[in-house]
Parts: sequence; C-alpha cells; structure tokens
Amino acid sequence: MSITKNKNLLQVLMLLCWLLATCYAIHFHAMWRDEVRNFMIAIGGTQSIHLIGNAHPVLPYFIEKSCYLIFHSYTVLPVSSFLVAFLAIVMVLFLAPYNLRMKALFIFGYFSLYEYTVMARNYGISMLFMLVLAIVFSSQKYRYRLTGPILFLLANTNIHSALIVATFSGMWPLCTWQANRWAFNENVRKTLPAAAMGIVGFVVCALTVYPPRYDDLAALNPADGLPHHLKLHFMKEITFTSFKSFFLDVFGHNIFSYTIYKILSVISFISVISCIFVFWGDTFLFSTALAVQIVFIAFFSIIYHGGYRHQSLWIIWMCTLFWIYRKERAFPQNGLNKFGLYSLYFMLFVQVFYAALVQYHEIRIPNSRAREFSEVINARADLKDSTIIPSVDYIIESMPYYMNNRFYIMTQKKFDRVVIYSMHGHMNYSLQDIMDEADRIALCTHKPSIIVIANDWDIMMDGSPVNLMDREQLQHYRKYTYGYWKFTFSEAQKQALKARATEIARYPNGFLEEGFVAYKLNPPHQDAHATIDCHGHELSDVPPLP
Repeated sequence: MSITKNKNLLQVLMLLCWLLATCYAIHFHAMWRDEVRNFMIAIGGTQSIHLIGNAHPVLPYFIEKSCYLIFHSYTVLPVSSFLVAFLAIVMVLFLAPYNLRMKALFIFGYFSLYEYTVMARNYGISMLFMLVLAIVFSSQKYRYRLTGPILFLLANTNIHSALIVATFSGMWPLCTWQANRWAFNENVRKTLPAAAMGIVGFVVCALTVYPPRYDDLAALNPADGLPHHLKLHFMKEITFTSFKSFFLDVFGHNIFSYTIYKILSVISFISVISCIFVFWGDTFLFSTALAVQIVFIAFFSIIYHGGYRHQSLWIIWMCTLFWIYRKERAFPQNGLNKFGLYSLYFMLFVQVFYAALVQYHEIRIPNSRAREFSEVINARADLKDSTIIPSVDYIIESMPYYMNNRFYIMTQKKFDRVVIYSMHGHMNYSLQDIMDEADRIALCTHKPSIIVIANDWDIMMDGSPVNLMDREQLQHYRKYTYGYWKFTFSEAQKQALKARATEIARYPNGFLEEGFVAYKLNPPHQDAHATIDCHGHELSDVPPLP
C-alpha cells in the first residue's frame, strides 16, 4: 500500500513538473506560419483554400473549428493543443503499464514537452489517439468494438498516422490468421470489421489530401525534386544527428565534444532501428513494428523527408505497441528483447536530451517575429488599419493570429490571410511592382501601406542578418519555395523605397521564420486627372474576419 501511495505521489509530482515546463514554454511561444495557416483554414479565415487537396486530413480542422465556434477566440488554438497533450500525459502517467523510468522518459521528451504540446499542430492529436488505441486494443472487452473507430480517427489526423493505420489494419488480420494455422475461423473474422474501418480511414485520408492543390508540394516541379526525394532518408531527425549544433554549442567545439557527439549519434541511429526487437517473439507486434519502420523510411525517402514532428510519431507508435505488449507480458527476459528494450529507452533518452537543449529556445529566439511586429502595429493608431505587403508571401502567414490588418498576396494579386502554393499566378515580380501595388491599395482604401522585406537565411560574419535593403547586392533577385517564385530588385528601386518610406521595424531571423524589415510607405501623390483601377484593391475585396 505504501509503495503504491509513494508511486502515485511521484507520478503527481512528475505531472506538476510537466505542467510547469510546458506552461512556461507556452508563455514565450510565438505562433509561426504552419500553426496559423492551418488555423485560418479551419475557422474560415480564407476563401481561397478548401480542405480537399490540402496537406492535412479533416479531423484537426474539425476540432479547431468546433472549439472556435464555441469560444470565438483565437486562444483556442494553443489551449486545445495543450489540453490534447495533457490528456495524453495523464494517460501515460496513470494508466500505462510502464515503469517510472519509461514514464519519465516519455513525458519529458521533446515531443511531449514541446513539439506536440507547445507547438499547436495536428500531431499531438495523433499521440492521444495512439495511446487510446493502446488502451482499447489491450482490453478484450473493447478490442473488437472500439479499435475500428479509433483507427479511423487516427488515420485522419495526418498522413503519417494514416500509413501506420493502414499497416496495422493489414497486419492484424494477417497475423491472427497465421496464429490460427491459416484457418479462417471466428478469431480471424472478428478482426475484419475493425481492420476494414482502419483501411477506410486511410482511403478517406488519401482522398482528402491527394492530389495536393494548395500546399507547397503542389507547386514542386517533379523534375527538380526527384533527385532529392530518391535519396535514402532514415529517421535521423529523432537521433542525435538533428541537433549537432546545439550539442556543440553547449559542450564546446572541440575534439572531445565532437567524439562524444559522433558516438552518441551512432548509438541513437542503432536504437531507432533495433528498438523493434523488444517485441521479438510476438509475431504480430514485431511484424507490425518492422512493417511500419519500412513504410516510414520509404515514405521519408521517396515522398517527403519530413521533420522532427513527423518522424517522432515513430516513437509514439513504439510506445503504443509496448503498452499493448506489457499488458500481456512481464518485462522482456531474453537477451534480444532486453537489447530492444534498452534501445527503446535510449531512443527516449535522446528526446529528453533534445528537450534539455532546445525546450526554451524561444526565450532567446522566438519561432516567428509576428508577435513582436504586432506590438508595433497595434501600438500605433496610424498602423492598425494599414495593408501589409511582403516581398515573399509566406512571411505574413503567422501575422493574422496577432493582428487584424489586411494582407496582400503578391503572387495572387489579392487580399488574403493564407498563401496558395501554386505554379499558377504571378510568379515573377519586382520591388517596383510591390511599390505600385502598395500605392494603388493606399489610394483605393485610403489607408497606409506597409512593405515588408524578408531577410535572407544567411548571416554576416558578425552574426547580423542579411537583408537585401541594407547593402549593395551581387545578385538582384531572390528565389523562394523550390525556386519557382522570383523576386527581383535593383539598387534604384531600393533607393526609391527608402526615399518614399519610413522604416518602422527591423527583426533578425526567428528560429523557424525569416526576420524582416518593415517600411511604412508615404501617401502616394494622386494626379487629379488620372483614373485609378481599384478592382481587387478595395476594402470590399478583403476576406471577412471569421
């Protein structure tokens, strides 16, 4: 009894530590474009993009839309993300058949402390549904009743989870059939309805996201992208390899630190592969883990490389299968199982180490500069009603979360809050074109225009950001998004902008987004005899706020 009380007390303390760590990170979190873009699509902040042909299935959008309809506040985005992750963490701490060591490694990993909690994306929903699947599948009472609906929902959180669901839905009946000596009996038939629901969920997801129409993949030239996508990409984002710079910055750029880093990188690569051996001896769980591993490596190599948020779903899936494994067995005893178990532990430890290095990066470098820029805009009455026009469209996608200004998309020549990634549009434009559009908008709306010039990702030798407005450039163009957007400028155009505008803000690059320099354009001179074409440039052309 005393041991149980002490264990429960320790788990409560772990939960409190998790709450403090995540809430502190949320306090400093600046929304970036991937978060705000999907939120704007969900709540109807754009009329240009529909759910069919977008990069994500409908379930995350439905959750965000429902929350917004109830509370009518943009804060539902971070709050809903936090609550989803909180439920998952509570399940791990108080329901999972893990020991305290594994529970601690799970809840203090970077994915659960930041990527699936602070970062308001759809991957935390996957984590929650995978853990619910572990509970349901581990119960003889609910396995055949609820596994199907959970698989269907999980498949419609993101395409990576849909691949997991399709693999699981195929392996479960197959392995059950094999376990029954290839006899198509009642045990096999009971798996089919749930497996079929999983396959249907996968098909619904595929039909929702494919073919891509609005995401950046829709505009990728296959001929340009083929060499990159045929390169074998292992799930290195969840290994030590992905945070080499952070590791060396903390421990020093010396031969000793570099040697330790290389050793840990090799071990972490091995652990990601070998963790499946914790299931050795269980045909279904081992086969499913191996199949998902192969599918993920193929997907990340051929279709989409992905980042940490995508590849760490592998970690959640392994923990899901281990939950099911532990419900039916004691901890692994033979050598191969123990090797797999310690590999799983090390893979989780890497995520804890990553969290220790990166968890609070936004205290120093926010993901986006949109929140800081909004403070400048909202503090000045003359800027609140202005139109913001960027040198590259996607630099504004995080801004609608913080300000109610109008945003003009140069590639589409219209007002919007979300960028359409497409080969169809005005793919080549100049700084002069931006100034001309800004003048026309100012004359038609009788409101000021702000031109935002994005930084380059390169930095100077002294660490300062590179912005094309600051010094004479060797190349008078910039290419964006796989090189199909081309923004050109000349020194004369730069001087013309500086002569006609006032610099109101300047930011270095954020952690995930470029910084920028913002100029408020002086009111243009209007010829009394000139006729202005205001089609598409009036206030009535601005999409209504949701």
